Amino acid sequence: MNKLPTLHSVANSLSVIKLFIAAAKQSGINILELLHQGDDCGQTMLHNAVIHRQLHVVTYLKELIGVERFRELVHVVDKQGNSALHYCKDQDIAAMFIKAVAGEKKGKGKKGNDARKEKLKGLIDLKNKYGQTASHLASEAGATEVLKILLRENMSEEQQKDHKGNTALHYAKNGTIAAQLTKRPKRRMDFMLTTNCDGNTALHTARTVGCVTAITDKFKLKSALEEFILMKNNAGLTAGEALRLQGLDKVADRVAIELRLTQDCSESDNINRNHPLERVYADYIR
Repeated sequence: MNKLPTLHSVANSLSVIKLFIAAAKQSGINILELLHQGDDCGQTMLHNAVIHRQLHVVTYLKELIGVERFRELVHVVDKQGNSALHYCKDQDIAAMFIKAVAGEKKGKGKKGNDARKEKLKGLIDLKNKYGQTASHLASEAGATEVLKILLRENMSEEQQKDHKGNTALHYAKNGTIAAQLTKRPKRRMDFMLTTNCDGNTALHTARTVGCVTAITDKFKLKSALEEFILMKNNAGLTAGEALRLQGLDKVADRVAIELRLTQDCSESDNINRNHPLERVYADYIR
C-alpha cells in the first residue's frame, strides 16, 4: 500500500485531512487501509485526532466511513496497546465512541444492559501493554467527565488492575477523580484497601491533599481509618512516610491530620469532621 507518512502530522487540521482524503481517493488508495495505517508509534489518524482533542476531525472520520467501520477503527491499538479511547480526555469524543460501539442506551432492563455491556467489554476493558485500561489513563490525566462515562458503562471498571497491581484510584490525579472512584458504596472499603504489587494502598500513592481527603472521608469509624492509615507497604512504610520520601510534605501532613482525628479522646468511635484540628489545617494550607 502507498504510504502517506505526513498524514498523521496534520491529523488535527480538518481542511488538510479532507485534501489528503480527496487526493488518496483520486490516486486509488484504499481509504479504510489508509485510516488503519499507523505512524512510527502505531498511532492512526483517529489516535492523533483524539490526542489533540479534535472532535470535528473524529466526527468527520465517522461520517466518512460509516458507523460500522468506525467501530472497527476505534478498536485499533498502537504499539503501546492503546486504543484511541485510552487517550481520550474529551467527554463528547468518549460518548461518540460508546455510542458507535454499543448504540443508544435504551431503558433500564437487565437484558438490554447486559447486551450493551458485552458490546463495550472489548473496548472499555481493553488493556494496553502495561495492563492499563482507559479508566487508568483517564484517572491519571484528571479527565473526570470521561471517567464518569466509563464507570457508568461498566460498574466494575474501577476494580481493574494493571500489571503492577494498580487500580484507577492509585493513579488519581486529584481529589475530584478520587471522589468519583470512591463514590459507589458497593465494595467500597475492599476497593480502597486494595494494594498494588509494592503493597501500596491508594493513600500511599496519593498525589494531592484532595486525594487524601476524598479517600479518608469515606471512613466513618476512627478504628477503621487508623488501621488503614497505618498500613505498611512492602518496604515497611506507612502512607505518610512514603509520601514524605517523595517530597509530598503537604499531602503527608494531611495524612497526619487524619491520623490525629482517629486519636480523638471522645468515647465515640465516629470520626469528628468538625474537630478543631480541621480548622487549624485549613488555616495552614491557605
